[in-house]
Amino acid sequence: VFVMTRSHSPRLIAAGVKPYEYAPGFIPAKSYLVDDEIAMIGTINLDYRSLVHHFENGVWMYRETKDSQTNIFIPWLNKGTYVIGYDVYVTNPGSFDVGIATIQCQYAPQFTAHSAGCNVVIK
Repeated sequence: VFVMTRSHSPRLIAAGVKPYEYAPGFIPAKSYLVDDEIAMIGTINLDYRSLVHHFENGVWMYRETKDSQTNIFIPWLNKGTYVIGYDVYVTNPGSFDVGIATIQCQYAPQFTAHSAGCNVVIK
């Protein structure tokens, strides 16, 4: 399996992928990021057995950026506390009011919560 996995590295590197190898051994956690918009974090391997026959855990996320808001879609979250963040890019200096972050259940919109807003100063 190790040799087969590494056999794909040259093609991936040529395509711009930056593979990382965990040197001490096997680690079941995986994360996949596509174009800074689509991500998956969990234990899912990208093979037929893992995707079809085995029950493995993962969270799929999709980010949609618009002029005045960024929407992050997460189809399933287990009970717990989570920190969700993303990079922003500044093009102009100034003082900006950052609105609240809102989380809402897609199928039961009455379940909702929000954070406080804040002010950001860019010099």
